[in-house]
Amino acid sequence: MNPISLLLRLGALIPVIYYGVIVWGALTTPGFNYMAQSFDELGKAGAPTAKIFADAMIAVGGLAVLLALTGLLAMRRLGAGMLSAILASLCIAGWGVWMIMGGLHSTTDPKLMQAMGLAIHAAPLFLLWALGGRSDVSGFKGLLTLSFLAGLALLAVMMNWIPQVAAMLKQTVGPIVTADKAGLWQFAYSLTIVPWLGLMGLALAGSLDARARRAANLSRTSVTTFSD
Repeated sequence: MNPISLLLRLGALIPVIYYGVIVWGALTTPGFNYMAQSFDELGKAGAPTAKIFADAMIAVGGLAVLLALTGLLAMRRLGAGMLSAILASLCIAGWGVWMIMGGLHSTTDPKLMQAMGLAIHAAPLFLLWALGGRSDVSGFKGLLTLSFLAGLALLAVMMNWIPQVAAMLKQTVGPIVTADKAGLWQFAYSLTIVPWLGLMGLALAGSLDARARRAANLSRTSVTTFSD
């Protein structure tokens, strides 16, 4: 197997580690409420799960940075343009660094770190641009589209970007973003980022492997034809 394909597949561990440590942390923390409490509370100083939670987030961030680097190489081999591939990789790497720094409880400028974290929402657009008309990853491109739109909608609601819509929702269904639903909102938000990151490596690795098989078959066919 191509080394790049193997490294790309490690990206599938991102959602496994991310959600795995959250489930484990919640089960081992008495009284933890998925609905009302932020996942970040599992990593707060003094929490029984703080060390393992922090290590898991560092691992997730490291895998994201690795995915960004190998993804850049893979996209270029698959014919993606340099600009789109670099922009997508930078957004993913930025999110990875943000996760690592969060796990380290860094005191880096919070505005810079927030910008690095939010940049991940542009990554699906750059990936769609980079992958272009490739039909072999059509399912993954559909997931990217859905994730981008869902992420945009969630950010709009959570950050009150459109006050008129927030006011209308409050009048019809009551308060939407409230402290007693912090965990629910964070989980929904994570679904617009973490799953497609996990599947990105598998999609690109599959395309690289298929490309290698086609090249090998073409080479054997050429040799056979020449021999005849």
